[in-house]
Amino acid sequence: MERHVGISQVTGNQSGYVLHRTIWSGSLFGPETDKSSPRIPLRKPRQPANVFFIYMKKVEPQIVRGDPGIGRKEIVSRAAAMWRELDPEEKAKIAMQRKQLYEKYKQEKKEYLENITPEQIREEEAKKQKKLAKKMKLTRRSLGMPSKPWPPFNCFLSEKFGEREDESVSTYFKILSDRWRILDESEKEKYKQISHDMKIQYLKDMDAWEGKMMEYGRYDVLRKSTLEGLKKKDKKEPKKKKKVRFADEVEEFS
Repeated sequence: MERHVGISQVTGNQSGYVLHRTIWSGSLFGPETDKSSPRIPLRKPRQPANVFFIYMKKVEPQIVRGDPGIGRKEIVSRAAAMWRELDPEEKAKIAMQRKQLYEKYKQEKKEYLENITPEQIREEEAKKQKKLAKKMKLTRRSLGMPSKPWPPFNCFLSEKFGEREDESVSTYFKILSDRWRILDESEKEKYKQISHDMKIQYLKDMDAWEGKMMEYGRYDVLRKSTLEGLKKKDKKEPKKKKKVRFADEVEEFS
């Protein structure tokens, strides 16, 4: 049971009354805690870096001091060269350090998984899916996936932004947004048609791109709708039975 105490300041006034003003109140034995509820880590533990990156983090300040304007790629390159020349005993020490960090990570992860709440599970899954989506977007872009068509408003912006003079980008964007809202529907038709034509071209380009990806065996970058279409197509097409020649049957039983 927690025991609370209060410290009061006693003051007097001209009427002779004594006033008590509380200036601190709290527990003698620290803050109250609900021991029945598990301790939930604030965030998911991160796996420690590999031995090379632990070493690079150690030598990076030394590399930067020698060449202040050095870029990230060159830092990694120089650290790799230093790592190759490093004494095996030093490498073993860093490997041991990494092992200790990994053991600590395993323990923290175990506690995290034991105490994680359903809400935290949903949050972690959402983060994971967001990360995977970002990675997929970068992969597709690197493989030359066509860009999505613009909506009519973006077509309008693209045409009118060249008319900007002294206004800032944000100010002119607001001006164009207001102009778009009051623009006559007949004038908007022009940009709707441009957007429609872009969409038709995008679909053609996507078909060609996905066909090329299938040739390369990169089914992992295809759209979900394309993969579902391929599955339905496979189900509809009956499997062809292998024809067995009479001569083959005679040979098998002879």
